[in-house]
Amino acid sequence: MFFAPQFMLLGAFCRYLNFWVSGLSLFAICLLTIEGVNAAQQVEKIIESGKSSISKAQSVQKQIEVMDDQRELAFIKYRQLLEEIKGLHTYVNLLQNQVNDQESEIVTLKGAVSDATGIERRIVPLLKEMIDGLDQFITLDIPFLIEERRARIVRLRSMMRSGEMNTAGKLQRVLEAYLQEIEYGRTIESYAGEITVDNKTVSVQFIRFGRLSLAYRTLDGLSVGVWSVPNQQWEKLDPLEYGADIHNAIQVAKKQTAPGLLRMPITREVTEQ
Repeated sequence: MFFAPQFMLLGAFCRYLNFWVSGLSLFAICLLTIEGVNAAQQVEKIIESGKSSISKAQSVQKQIEVMDDQRELAFIKYRQLLEEIKGLHTYVNLLQNQVNDQESEIVTLKGAVSDATGIERRIVPLLKEMIDGLDQFITLDIPFLIEERRARIVRLRSMMRSGEMNTAGKLQRVLEAYLQEIEYGRTIESYAGEITVDNKTVSVQFIRFGRLSLAYRTLDGLSVGVWSVPNQQWEKLDPLEYGADIHNAIQVAKKQTAPGLLRMPITREVTEQ
């Protein structure tokens, strides 16, 4: 009986300690549960982020594949253009040799003008031959500015029959006509005109690249074509294939747009040297 209060106090302390331990355990369990939920949410966010990264990577890969295909096509077209340019250079070199020969002849004739005494009787027949040769050249050449060029021949023949101009002046006019024809081979030009296709006369816009290409485009853009030297006639082209390039070339010739890379049909056959 003497120890009963101590035992009762000890028992109460034990019950209090047990209650405190139980509460602490419950708090630990709740804390672990909360941490587990947060960890699960973080894992889910990481998984979603990974899925998004994979999706973006797949999209980027598809874009890379498309760009690679486009690059391959561009490279193929580039090689084709190089081959075409090589052929054109060959033909241009051939024309340049002819021009050099003509210019050399013109220089020789100009030198002869200063010493006209005693050679005038030889120059007059030579001028007539040069006019005849120029007339024949225009007939065989691609048919651009035909009326203008024919009118120039008519004026030269009338000049030769007239006595109002001396021989030196006549020679100067003939040389100017030759130089004008040479210049045509070095220029790009667009002008309006008419052609007959399928027995119909239609208004068109011509585009000339030197003497390499003479093409046309109807005003509505539905028909395009090129002059064929071997066949000596106009040949229609696919407007879907050449329409845009011919239209752009006309704009460049009119100085309405900046020059760029154009694909034009060739009027003359390129001859390898």
